Amino acid sequence: MDSMASTPDHKVKQVAIVVNRKEVLLPAKEATGAEIKQAAIAQGDTTVRPDSRLFRREGDSWDFVPDNETIKVHDGERFRAQGKQEDS
Repeated sequence: MDSMASTPDHKVKQVAIVVNRKEVLLPAKEATGAEIKQAAIAQGDTTVRPDSRLFRREGDSWDFVPDNETIKVHDGERFRAQGKQEDS
């Protein structure tokens, strides 16, 4: 009767990442840049916008993550979303 609770943890597991210094839970270990931003916005992060540029912390640098690129994410991974610079 409780067989669902005792199944191995190879199904969907939430991944806790950090976007703009706030924890964001993702429903899977893979996500696109757009999905990461959408999750942050849905979880109340007001510093992220759909048109923000997303970067992932890689060592001492920040690598751009395109909206349509699917990446593997890991617990504790750090991201930064920042608005596009407008020159007018």
